[in-house]
This record gives sequence, C-alpha cells and structure tokens, in this order.
Amino acid sequence: RGVTPDSRRCSCFTKSYSKYVRGTGSLLSDNFYDQDGRCSLDMETFGALDLAGMKRLRLRFFTEEEVARIMGFPETFSFPPECLLPHSRLGYRMLGNSLSVSVVSALLDYLFA
Repeated sequence: RGVTPDSRRCSCFTKSYSKYVRGTGSLLSDNFYDQDGRCSLDMETFGALDLAGMKRLRLRFFTEEEVARIMGFPETFSFPPECLLPHSRLGYRMLGNSLSVSVVSALLDYLFA
C-alpha cells in the first residue's frame, strides 16, 4: 500500500521491508494518490525488485526511524548506526518483528478496564 504525507493509515511492515518492493510494507509517495487514498498507478506493473521503477515514480521506502515513529516508539528511541542501512538491515528486521506500542497499550486498557 502506498501512502502520502497526509495519510493516517499504512500497511504493516515486515522484517523484509526494503528488501522487496511489493508485499513487505507501505511506500511513501507524493504522487499518484487521490484525496481518498486510491492509487492511480497500477502496482501490478512492479516486479518484486523493481527499484528503478520506484525511483522513476518518486516512491521511497520509509526509513527505520520513520517506521519506529509510526509504530509508536518514542522520539528518543534510536538504533545503533551499525543496525541501519547501508551497513545493515537489522533495524528493519527488528521493527518487522515488533508490535505497535500505542496499539498494545490501547488493547490492554480495553481488556483490563
């Protein structure tokens, strides 16, 4: 699922995020989406690793820090540099195996209120 800077929802992020273009999480775009979030681009034209197509269309992956913020990690949270691209994909792998802090908190409040 592609999202725009104004979107309020996105797809989940898997531990393979940024390794493949399709099926691992949302891409950020300021093109091709109407106000209702409908994509005017046929995503079936992408191959699993069509990074050249992404550049041509000005799509990009979220950074590890952006994914952490979306998932509710505090602003003070950061990964050691050796866990981040271009050195390592460990940051994406850890985030792909984590839960949204704000969602878990809301669920616990609901279940035990």
